[in-house]
Amino acid sequence: MIDKKVQEKKPDKTRPLILGVSSSLRSGRWGMGTNILMDQLRKIDSENELKEFLKNESEKHLENFIESGRQEGLPFDQIFKKLKKTGGRTGLSNSEVILSSALWSVYQAGCEIELLSLADVFPHWGEAKNLDLVKETVLRADALLISTPVYFGDRSSLANDFIDFLYKDTKLRNSAREKVYAGLSVGAKRNGGQETTLIYQILDMVNLNFLSVGNDSETTSQYGGTCVAGDIGTAWKDEYGLWTSMGTGRRLARVTQL
Repeated sequence: MIDKKVQEKKPDKTRPLILGVSSSLRSGRWGMGTNILMDQLRKIDSENELKEFLKNESEKHLENFIESGRQEGLPFDQIFKKLKKTGGRTGLSNSEVILSSALWSVYQAGCEIELLSLADVFPHWGEAKNLDLVKETVLRADALLISTPVYFGDRSSLANDFIDFLYKDTKLRNSAREKVYAGLSVGAKRNGGQETTLIYQILDMVNLNFLSVGNDSETTSQYGGTCVAGDIGTAWKDEYGLWTSMGTGRRLARVTQL
């Protein structure tokens, strides 16, 4: 669940607030774990330290999957139920790895960061929850940074649910005129649908009246961050993908500050 104390805390008005949105069912962080992750990222001083952190958290996430039944070949729904018992305070999924790298760049560029895990909001089973708190969080943010795995050249079901939620709320649609958006995607291959995923999402966010941006001039993936991860716990190995994600974070921060 989204921590209510964070919702009640006023962001530092001298620093624009960029909300990272994690849209993977395999998320390692939820509930208080999202706040812990933001604190961890704020304390990292260098890219080398960041990459070591991402590696360690990726390995923890893989360990969590193995302990939850991956080695025995359990179906994902059973693994998912066991994963929820870990508390969501350690480990990073591949989507969270690229989101963390981008949010670290955002923070280094002078913006505040916050994280929303959509696995908290749109559960694998049952109805959506905490939507009022999600709305408050989005309204407070100056920009959105959405990270998603690739499914057949498009975004995850959680990302789609989130965008539908934005579309259906008049206040959120109106507020989008004053906000910036950027996206990140991770797929199993280098040309595995990452850019089509980002293009589809850009079109949706532009239709919602967001100002959409891609990478900065130092990177070459024009539509946002694109990462390769063929298995759980491997995104940290793709230096190019991390580079494009960090470039997207820098670009989003600079435009938001303008």
